[in-house]
Amino acid sequence: MDEVVRQKHRGWASCAAVNRDWQVVIARANFRRLNLSQDDVHRLNEMTSRHRSYVQYIYFHIDLPRYSCLSCSALDTLELIRQTSCMVAGAMVQLLSALVDWPAKGQLTLEIAASSPSDTEHWFKHFQFGYDNGEAGGGRQHPWVTPTWHDPGHG
Repeated sequence: MDEVVRQKHRGWASCAAVNRDWQVVIARANFRRLNLSQDDVHRLNEMTSRHRSYVQYIYFHIDLPRYSCLSCSALDTLELIRQTSCMVAGAMVQLLSALVDWPAKGQLTLEIAASSPSDTEHWFKHFQFGYDNGEAGGGRQHPWVTPTWHDPGHG
């Protein structure tokens, strides 16, 4: 049974239909780690309390809107910061409101990240969000990017 869980072949979750013991093992593996965006938060409330008890790690990524080089100017920067701050605060309130009713069982690790698809075009030449070593660390794997620079001031 543990070997099936380790391999996680396509359709492996259908093995849960074998018997009740397999259901528990597979559910525990499926729900151990969740990768969420702000659009997924409402689904946390749909989880059964048993499935919630299996969650040990949540990677929460806040998707920020695209921006242009014009947004990098001093005047536009304050407005962009205000908008971004409101988005992040709203997403965090959603997440924490969903988690407040979760049972206090064991440890829960919460990793929070935020990025815009435009980030690699402006400031982060070779930045990779997260890593996936099977245990901890970001859930979003972005390939190394060769950005399309459109403002020499960005590097």
